[in-house]
Amino acid sequence: MADASPGSTALAGGSSGARGGGGGRGNSGLPVASTAAAPGLPAVQDYTACAKCGGEARRPRDCEHTGWAAYCTECYVELHYYLTEPGAEGR
Repeated sequence: MADASPGSTALAGGSSGARGGGGGRGNSGLPVASTAAAPGLPAVQDYTACAKCGGEARRPRDCEHTGWAAYCTECYVELHYYLTEPGAEGR
């Protein structure tokens, strides 16, 4: 019979018990990518979601035109283009 101790990967599903560790393995029993940065690389960061498109807003932008919601750079520039360019409202 398979070892059923917490953190064991012998079980189908790779259950890690209540500790949540599991030796770096997810629910599928396959290795999970580490969130620690490799030597010489910047640390992994969590990003804000853009309020307009839902994409990653690595450098969130906000202003009174966005209702102070975080926009990605592309959506922020597009919004201000439509606000400032004559005849651009219908595009």
